[in-house]
Amino acid sequence: MGLPMALQLVRAGYRVVGMDSDSNAVTTFYDSASALSVPSATDDHLGLFDVVITMLPTSAVVRTVLLDAGPPLLSRIRSGGLVIDMSSSAASETIDLGRELAKHDIALVDAPVSGGTAAAAQGTLAIMIGARDDASFKRAQPLLAALGNRLLRAGPIGAGHAAKAINNAVAATVISATSEGLVLAEKCGIERSDMLEIINASTGQSLCSKALFPSQIMSGKFAQGFAIELMAKDVGLAARLVEESGSVAPMLELAAAQWAQAAKAKPGADFTEMQLFVEERASE
Repeated sequence: MGLPMALQLVRAGYRVVGMDSDSNAVTTFYDSASALSVPSATDDHLGLFDVVITMLPTSAVVRTVLLDAGPPLLSRIRSGGLVIDMSSSAASETIDLGRELAKHDIALVDAPVSGGTAAAAQGTLAIMIGARDDASFKRAQPLLAALGNRLLRAGPIGAGHAAKAINNAVAATVISATSEGLVLAEKCGIERSDMLEIINASTGQSLCSKALFPSQIMSGKFAQGFAIELMAKDVGLAARLVEESGSVAPMLELAAAQWAQAAKAKPGADFTEMQLFVEERASE
């Protein structure tokens, strides 16, 4: 996700330094930026950064990169600077990170995304935004507008990450239920394709059943571009929010347990392979 997003910022005229633990990704970024005839900045001659955008797997990795690495990226951010965390992070840890950065006069905006790599490449992501105040939101807004066409302010710091976890948990629950429904239909003598058509013509329809299932699951591609471990992590973050808020959400808790099992059973798989996991469990 980070690579196409960084290239969108280059297209929008920003000077961008690309960083990644994978040197091949960094090389691809600079080669692609050069091919756009808008060469991006390189790290060796720059001073302090005004804005740092993170797109990383977990809250722990974000914190390590910003505060704990040797040297931490924090040492390269100008006082009065801005960090935009676009990862799918834990809301409570984002709130803590915001407090830490504020001690150094650095603002934090959490801005996780929805739409996948295709939307990232087109600059049409939906972006859920948490910000301490209007000033922080407005500073981030032009950058985020270069990356997405739907900027959705969710609330204070952490609200963006909470919204992303809840959204993905709802989507994951729908995917699980649809997968189970298709398997059950086959056991009742109904062709899977017929059952999906019935669902999509009836009240069981969803964006997942109308778009994801035909393009990725029924086709056998299973290549939406989002790892099953990452979906399991996001649903787990939503289950953590349930516990931290003192709420009750048994469906989300069940979904979190199921996706954790699927991720363990299918390491490295695309999240659309939940359908295969459901099938395998039903045949045991």
